[in-house]
Amino acid sequence: MNGLNNLRIGRLPYANVLPVYYGFDNNLLEANFNFINANPAGLNALMLNNSLDISPMSTYEVLKNPDKFYILEDLSISCRGPVRSVIIASHYLLEDLLSNKKIVLANESATSAHLLKILLNEKGISPDYCQGHIVTTEDLYKDCDAVLIIGDKALKEHWKKDFKYVYDLGELWYQKYKTAFCFALWAVRREIADKYPDEVNYMKILFKKSKDIGLKNIKSIEKAVAKDLNLASDTVKDYYERLDYDLTFSHKRGMAIYKNFI
Repeated sequence: MNGLNNLRIGRLPYANVLPVYYGFDNNLLEANFNFINANPAGLNALMLNNSLDISPMSTYEVLKNPDKFYILEDLSISCRGPVRSVIIASHYLLEDLLSNKKIVLANESATSAHLLKILLNEKGISPDYCQGHIVTTEDLYKDCDAVLIIGDKALKEHWKKDFKYVYDLGELWYQKYKTAFCFALWAVRREIADKYPDEVNYMKILFKKSKDIGLKNIKSIEKAVAKDLNLASDTVKDYYERLDYDLTFSHKRGMAIYKNFI
């Protein structure tokens, strides 16, 4: 590896990461990287098979593989309460999703799927789970009783028109544990971190700077996302106000609770 530009860096194709990559996207930092875009499951797979060096990953996969990854400091995709982009839409009350009910899990995110199972299991609820690719309500199986949706599609589709109940997983977690919940972390493969510590440390600095610049320009991001996703500006503003990109003691406390279920 010769220099920073040879690092293979992952990126999620969702609106929630735009503040983190703002400095890179707008050429406000002295860095020239080719980012590799994939959904959470795709980035997880690329990191696990050594095809990426640094990337956002599902918290579930990072915690499950502590021997393979270091966690970059001060960076996450988290919430302290409702997050809006990780929801379960259901024809039934949560308590009625029993063993004879079927829940379709979006196949993009290990963290969200595992979180839903934890929350339902703690309520004594054990439905039948299956995976599916979900973009719109038209993608759902006809016999589906509930569905887990993540990302931009959770924001822009009108799930309440087709389902009687919509639950926010970030809110359900906070109601139970009163801590932040981390859906994604930025991870670096241990092999890379150990072999190229200076480059990785500099990447930590660059990501921190890019995030700080993005948060200072959040109104510009909100305007672009509202236009791109065809959403009301107030909806987008509320969404970003709920997102949390830090990694503090509260985040780590939530991660420790979550890890107990892995």
